[in-house]
Amino acid sequence: MKHRYSSYIPLLNIAMDMFLLNLSYFLAYYYNYGELENVLSSPFSVLLGVFNGAWLVLAFVIKPYVFSRVQFSTSHLELRFLTLFCIHGAIVSLFITATQGYYFSRLHLILSYGVFFILGSTWRVLFVWGLKQYRLKGYNHRNYIVVGGTEKAESLTKYYELHPELGMNYRGYFGKNESSPLYQGSYQDVVKFIENQDIDYIYCYGGDLDTKVFKEIADAAIEQDTEVKLLPDYIDIPNKLDVEYHSYIPIFRYLPQTFYQTREAYLKRVFDILFSGSVLILGSPLFILIGIITKLTSPGPIIFKQKRTGLMGKPFTIYKFRSMKVDAEQRHSLGKSDDRITPWGHYMRRTRLDEIPQFINILKGDMSIVGPRPLAAYDIEVLKKEMPEGYRLLVSVKPGLTSIGQTVYGYASDATQIKERANIDLTYEPSLKEDLSIIFKTIKVVLAASGK
Repeated sequence: MKHRYSSYIPLLNIAMDMFLLNLSYFLAYYYNYGELENVLSSPFSVLLGVFNGAWLVLAFVIKPYVFSRVQFSTSHLELRFLTLFCIHGAIVSLFITATQGYYFSRLHLILSYGVFFILGSTWRVLFVWGLKQYRLKGYNHRNYIVVGGTEKAESLTKYYELHPELGMNYRGYFGKNESSPLYQGSYQDVVKFIENQDIDYIYCYGGDLDTKVFKEIADAAIEQDTEVKLLPDYIDIPNKLDVEYHSYIPIFRYLPQTFYQTREAYLKRVFDILFSGSVLILGSPLFILIGIITKLTSPGPIIFKQKRTGLMGKPFTIYKFRSMKVDAEQRHSLGKSDDRITPWGHYMRRTRLDEIPQFINILKGDMSIVGPRPLAAYDIEVLKKEMPEGYRLLVSVKPGLTSIGQTVYGYASDATQIKERANIDLTYEPSLKEDLSIIFKTIKVVLAASGK
């Protein structure tokens, strides 16, 4: 098997993470209790088992240690680590709550995660830097050829030339254009070439290849342990192409830009449940206090309910802490100048505290933590009239508790603002990476009380 040592990279990373996770747990325990004699006795041994078991299960399900060369960057690895880190923390919090393990020291847990985050992040920076330096010195390189598509061959080689840290060596172009300076041979020469040369990747442009030639190349590649990659015809289409397999036949689906694949949607839903469940359980004392203040500061119910439009235009009931007087739904919000908003309501809106009950909507599946804001009747009226295509794209994604538009723009009070916020929300592409970024921006808004 080619490059057998490369298969050890994921194993090395998961082993290092497990080591750093346990090291952090022990260091935090020693700092908090001043000894290590009882660290492996119950109940701390059970908690340690949950720490390790949860990380291993997440590593198996999410596969954060499997990545291509192009994805192998500090930012990409750090975001994957952050995803695991947050979900792992949510799982441990749920375990402690479910088992009523309130005897565990919060300081011990906070220190464990704090040290682990620092050590895990530092390891990734050093690992990426070390491997790139290793490649720049000529080691851990891969050889590739391009079959068909002269312009695409030139673009691909220029990209790899600009990124020598990826360690990709160009070995030739095969196709019809014999005048190309990159020309190495015709389609018929590919099989013989990869049999005599150590080629790792074959980039094939489907627009120039017929099925028979491609099958010959693909069959030969299997025998030589060479990976075949396809350069699509439709690279200029701004939206996404999703692939599904009918037996062995790949079928491409043309999808709107906000569509996310099934695996990504599944992970997003798991994250939503774990995150919202943890927030509702751990933050329940604060939420009860907010409810009491809401009730004492103005007459009316604590929770405000309203019909909103969700995924694919399906209506649902949204929950909020009431920030307006009881007759507020008779007309659209006018923003900060709206005299229907109570003084306490103004504060909740700035800090986004009025949105907290929507975590119930998230658990029910009506909403996600991150996504375009759920549309009210007035919003729908404006968007259907002014930007119908934008409206269709917005409702193709599950609405969210927070969004890009909500963090950047805030509440919209008229048709112009509704369209401006919608255009910002249309830039959202559902993924855990994007969701975590928006969540952190929302936390900044909450802490600074700077919400509009």
